[in-house]
Order: sequence, then structure tokens, then C-alpha cells
Amino acid sequence: MINNTMTQNSTNTRKAQSGMMAGEAGNASRTCLATFPTTSEASSFKKLCEMYWIPARLMPVPRSLNSDCSTCVEFELNGCLPFSLASLPEKPEQIAEKMADGTWVQEWHSKN
Repeated sequence: MINNTMTQNSTNTRKAQSGMMAGEAGNASRTCLATFPTTSEASSFKKLCEMYWIPARLMPVPRSLNSDCSTCVEFELNGCLPFSLASLPEKPEQIAEKMADGTWVQEWHSKN
């Protein structure tokens, strides 16, 4: 019993340190996207997501979201991003989440 508790506590500590603590986002998978000023920045973000085993793909920016770039990164999240947006050399212009009806809702914008 103690070994299981210690293992669970160390697992929770690692998740908390990486920013992926269970329950932060209801553990439901969410489809999100990030827009960037350039396609090369979007491509770099996609590669970073893939390094953390986050499914990601480049796609055109939906018309409902205004962006200076025509390319964005769509990615799936189970919880929170395992890295800080502040630590990225290329910061996204905005991050949006896909709703059940297929519409995109802006969650964060760099100008806010």
C-alpha cells in the first residue's frame, strides 16, 4: 500500500511539474489551434507539440478567426500544455478551442 501511494505521489509530482496535473481540464481531449505570424513559426510549434507526443497538424486558419497568417497548428490536448507559452521563442498570436458544434472560440490572444 505504501509503495502504491509513493508511486502515485511521485507520478502526480511529475505531472504537476510538467503542467499536466489530472483534473485541470477535466481530462477530456480538446481540439485547439494556435495561429502564428509566419508559416515557419507555425511549423516550429507543430514540431514542439510532436516532441511532447501531442498530435498536431498544419492547417489553414478558419475564416471565423482573424489572423495575419493563413496557416495555423491544430492540436489535441488532454489537460494543459506541458510547456509554457512564455518560454516559446515564437509566441502564438492566438489560441482557440473547437466547440462541439464545430465553431472556434478564442481562448487567448497575445494582445490581451
